[in-house]
Amino acid sequence: MSTDLEQTRADRALEIEGKVKEGIQAARTVWVALAAFLSDFHEEKLWTDRGHDSFDSWLADPEVDLGRSMAYALIQNYRFFLKEGGLDSVVLAQYEPTKLQQVIPALKAGDADLDDALADVEALSRSDLKEKYGKTGGGGRRTEKCGICGKQVAA
Repeated sequence: MSTDLEQTRADRALEIEGKVKEGIQAARTVWVALAAFLSDFHEEKLWTDRGHDSFDSWLADPEVDLGRSMAYALIQNYRFFLKEGGLDSVVLAQYEPTKLQQVIPALKAGDADLDDALADVEALSRSDLKEKYGKTGGGGRRTEKCGICGKQVAA
């Protein structure tokens, strides 16, 4: 009896895991589209036409309610990988946005190859990416000026 219950749980775990993975891929496809909309909205300063003094103010509007760091990360990913880098949106949707953020500084500095960095984003954990891409030679955190908002952000 115990083996039947174990098999049922194993089957259920496999089924639900498959649905989670499908949901993750759907969310990644949506983030690319959202990033394009946010980029256009930011670039064209359309928040002024919606009665806001700044993009950040518009993001904080209860009807939008999108975190500032998430919005700017999505915009940066979209601009760097699609608009400047020429990646296809379908290709970009294969990757988790926060992991892409970790390789951008090395790519900008010419310290990494795009294909190798994307392979790392796909294969490595966040902590492994941070170890490989997120530290300076001295072991401290790198920062860079965000090209979108102008503030210092973790590289």
